Amino acid sequence: MEYLLPSVSHETSAKDSQPPEKVSFSDEWKSVLSKSPKSPKVVWTYFELGFDLCGQADPQRGKLLRSLIAHLRWPKGSSGFVPVGLPDQGVIVPDASSSWAAIDRLGAHTVVSLGTDAVDILCPDHEGRGYVSVGDVSILVLPSLSELGPMLPHERLIHLDRLSEIRL
Repeated sequence: MEYLLPSVSHETSAKDSQPPEKVSFSDEWKSVLSKSPKSPKVVWTYFELGFDLCGQADPQRGKLLRSLIAHLRWPKGSSGFVPVGLPDQGVIVPDASSSWAAIDRLGAHTVVSLGTDAVDILCPDHEGRGYVSVGDVSILVLPSLSELGPMLPHERLIHLDRLSEIRL
């Protein structure tokens, strides 16, 4: 199995990706942050999350994400959500600085990126790795929600098993 899935035990640091020092949040970012628990241990992100948190939610994405998180049986408040950008005129405008500042403000030590589109924004030099460290934050990359959706339940569980190593 270790040859089929990237191991999370091999820590690799991203060289050029660094969380920013301080960012002044816009009202939109403040609104998004207000929807997250105060101190989640893990934040989830995916490219379309900005839509979902700003009133343009896709019910199928939401249902799938809720089922994934419920399967993990993590304590209430341990998961938060930080988008990699917010919508403007129907498109997500990537904003790595605000995303990193939000992760820092929430105090999360792990980011679960559903798909490579989100991790490409947070960590452009991740080089396709399934696990990367940026400062004190670990990023785990799983398939996107659109890839996980059509999978059989046991196939999804193979990917979710990678999250069992996260210390809450």
